[in-house]
Amino acid sequence: MSIKVMKFGAEWCPPCHMLDRTVDRLKNDMPDVEWVSINIDDEPELATEYEIKAVPTLIFFKDGARKFSMAGLYSYEAIKNRLEDLK
Repeated sequence: MSIKVMKFGAEWCPPCHMLDRTVDRLKNDMPDVEWVSINIDDEPELATEYEIKAVPTLIFFKDGARKFSMAGLYSYEAIKNRLEDLK
């Protein structure tokens, strides 16, 4: 089983920077989860492909299949609970 999270954000987005701290903590606490960060200004085609309407947005995958997304700034606990739902 593999779990991957794509985090879409932008340099100009304060909530994105706040979420970075939460993601760093999750990376330490859940090392089995793969994290990929995408800057929408650097990768506009990818943002369009994944239909990103707001930043920050997290998209969760399990075994390569897209399961759900979370748009906005969420707490450590909320994101960790969603990750545990995938296990």
